[in-house]
Amino acid sequence: MPAAAGVTYMIEERRERIQAIMAQNDIGIDLGTTTIIIAQEGKGVVLNQPSVVAMDTRKNTVLEAGDKALAMVGRTPNYISAIFPLKDGVISDHTMTRELICRFVKQVYSSHMVKPRVAVCVPAAITGIESDAVVEAVVAAGARQVYLIDEPIAAALGSGIDITLPDGRMIIDIGGGTTDIAVLSLGGKVKATSVRVAGNHYDEEILKHVRNKYSIAIGQRTAEELKKHVACCPQKTDFHESMEIKGRSLLTGLPVRVTVSTDDLYEPVMMLSEQIGTAAHQVLEKTPPELAGDIFRNGVMLTGWINVSGTWYYANASGAMATGWLNIGGTWYYLDGSGAMVANSWRSLGGSWYWFGDSGAMATGWFLAGGSWYYASGSGAMATGWLSNGGTWYWLGGSGAMASNSWANVGGVWYWFDDSGAMATGWRQVGGAWYYFSGSGAMAHDAWVGDYYLQSSGAMATNAWVGSYYVGEDGKWIPGYGLVWYKNGSNVYHTHKCRTVGKDAKGYSQISIQEAQRRGASRECKNCQQIG
Repeated sequence: MPAAAGVTYMIEERRERIQAIMAQNDIGIDLGTTTIIIAQEGKGVVLNQPSVVAMDTRKNTVLEAGDKALAMVGRTPNYISAIFPLKDGVISDHTMTRELICRFVKQVYSSHMVKPRVAVCVPAAITGIESDAVVEAVVAAGARQVYLIDEPIAAALGSGIDITLPDGRMIIDIGGGTTDIAVLSLGGKVKATSVRVAGNHYDEEILKHVRNKYSIAIGQRTAEELKKHVACCPQKTDFHESMEIKGRSLLTGLPVRVTVSTDDLYEPVMMLSEQIGTAAHQVLEKTPPELAGDIFRNGVMLTGWINVSGTWYYANASGAMATGWLNIGGTWYYLDGSGAMVANSWRSLGGSWYWFGDSGAMATGWFLAGGSWYYASGSGAMATGWLSNGGTWYWLGGSGAMASNSWANVGGVWYWFDDSGAMATGWRQVGGAWYYFSGSGAMAHDAWVGDYYLQSSGAMATNAWVGSYYVGEDGKWIPGYGLVWYKNGSNVYHTHKCRTVGKDAKGYSQISIQEAQRRGASRECKNCQQIG
């Protein structure tokens, strides 16, 4: 091979390697009104965070973003403001959006050598000015190149649909701020529209409906929980759920509770659903007949959570029913072999027990099930045996149930656990008796602790003799109590004040009255009686 050809080959090989490395750094961003999702080449989804920023208005500084900022919503002092910089799928606060994107991109992209190429999903009806704002914000976050992709096309590609075919496909993408509707064919949009009706609007209408019907003010999170677990349309369905919610009475200003059912929420959710349906109908009216026929033949594929006769299932991006473990937005669920979501029940999986609550979410940390408290590790596996949490020891039996207000014998040693489940140490009163527990929690017995004696049962002795020692009503040893001078063979005993005997008297010993009487003494001597 000529030298020049070898150099050219090396240059081309190096260029291919560099291009391959750069391709690995490509990322995609779904810039949603409520959630920002970032995916990376070869890794899939690497970030899923709420589109919210917590800001200190006094210092004009950003405190937190994403999950940590969302946790502050409704729980912050006046000078901390929760900002949602994206509204209806577009940027409403350019500065905060840029801050949000910069923070999230830095979390998933650490290379300082090669800047990433970034593809961003945008609403189908986005304007030129809105597009420029998105590009500017992403470039400020460190992007080398920015590509804008219509959300309906991105949704179709994510669902595994081959949009390059001359075949009509209808996409309805319901997000947080907008619903994008498009008919696709040959890799492009034939007809499309975007309506400002989506998930957040359902939350707002549910909030208003509860306020008007029950005179109760609830928060955005409560409205979202009602939307996810109770709301449904149409009205004639086998799905009927209810949920107890807490809020503030608009009449009294006091906290109240009320149960909201599926039928209660039919009106607000159906009103918005009809708007989405009308927009889809308008798109179909403008679609060429051939493509409309394709849509009629292909049907509509459902994705996401689906309720069938009261049972929840999940269809993935390709429309296939999911089974096994499922992670959505950082929450784990388990779908059995039939696809049904496991809820409000235990499951033994891979040798460990897991609890899934009413919503189907896998429990972590402390949780209440069947009237007992349990603890699940970060992986969701139920803990058993000893557990140290927050510097406090707990005992979780073989069943995993936390011992509380009860005794437990562990390895032949008795322990007491109070109402909170915390292991007792030091002095504790149990059932009217006093017990002492060492630093390890082990119950003391058959031993003195200071001036107090613990019996074989562990209970502190009171008003009793312990050998030649006497303990009073409070359990404390009383020095010299009940001791007398006695000489073997005598029928009398002498108090310590008696002039007849003293400490140096020969033949006398100091014993308890009971012991002296056992040995034959029947009374005090006359001097003792006179001293009285």
